[in-house]
Amino acid sequence: MKVMIVDDNIIVRAGLRAVLSRVESVTDVFEAEDAFAALEATATESPDIVLLDISMPGRSGLDILPELVDRMSVIMLTSLKDPQLIRRALDAGARGYLVHGQLGVNEVAGAIETCQHGGLVLGREAADVILRSSDDDRPSPLRRHVTDREAEILDLATGG
Repeated sequence: MKVMIVDDNIIVRAGLRAVLSRVESVTDVFEAEDAFAALEATATESPDIVLLDISMPGRSGLDILPELVDRMSVIMLTSLKDPQLIRRALDAGARGYLVHGQLGVNEVAGAIETCQHGGLVLGREAADVILRSSDDDRPSPLRRHVTDREAEILDLATGG
């Protein structure tokens, strides 16, 4: 599978490239340093998965997310843990939200495989936002799909 890394930090891109080189199912890795380069590269390279940072100069990852999600799976991979950003990304069609710095080869590989097969991948921070009620006390959309016991287990898991 083809994976594109979109992050303005060259060290993050280099680290992710090294991790992806150890994932057997990844055949090609492409990089883009900003949203503009990402849009150009996705048009020519057609990646299966995009690992997309939120905070970049020019246009943010959230700005271009709607332009990508119809053609490929997008996993937000960022250092930002803000609940509003997490909700915006998932509402806009991201198939995952992970906070880097806490991920190893197995976590990245699992996230990519899950998204490629249509699943949703949530890091602890994103799962906590989704499982808990929002600031305006609306119930989480995920709550209606699980039993009370399943919700209890998920709450315990997100709490560590």
